[in-house]
This record gives sequence, structure tokens and C-alpha cells, in this order.
Amino acid sequence: MSALRLMLPVAVLLVAGCAGSQHAKTAKVDNGKNDHLICDYEKPLGSMITKKVCRTREQIKAAERDGQDDIHRLQNTAQDNNGN
Repeated sequence: MSALRLMLPVAVLLVAGCAGSQHAKTAKVDNGKNDHLICDYEKPLGSMITKKVCRTREQIKAAERDGQDDIHRLQNTAQDNNGN
């Protein structure tokens, strides 16, 4: 039960951290290749200074998949520990 108490706040912080960045503007940039960059101005969690972050569509999708995989892994670990 103590592992569940530890995993739940970690999962909540992970989700909150993903939702915590502020998107001010979005712009598409042609980098001379077939893949276009999508640039956002984000405020990292805990910072008031915006930062320009450019990624390809594939990089954005991969980051979303990785975040979802992390959440599923945390949920499965919490369920496994709860059963013991």
C-alpha cells in the first residue's frame, strides 16, 4: 500500500508537468527538408521565461507516446503493488 501512496503522487506530478507548459504562439517553419518544424513558445514548469521550442510532427507524436507509456507503466506498477 505504501508503494501505491508513492506512485500516485508521482503520476499526478507527471501529468501536471505535461500540462504545465504554456503555449503562447505556434508557427510552422520550413527547415529546407520535407519535414516541417512546429515551433511553440513554452514556459517551462517553474519558470516565468518563455522558451522557443521547435520539433517535427514526428517528434511531437513520439513525446506524447512516451508520456502515455510512462503513465501506463506507473499505473500497472501501482496495480501490481496493490495486489501484493
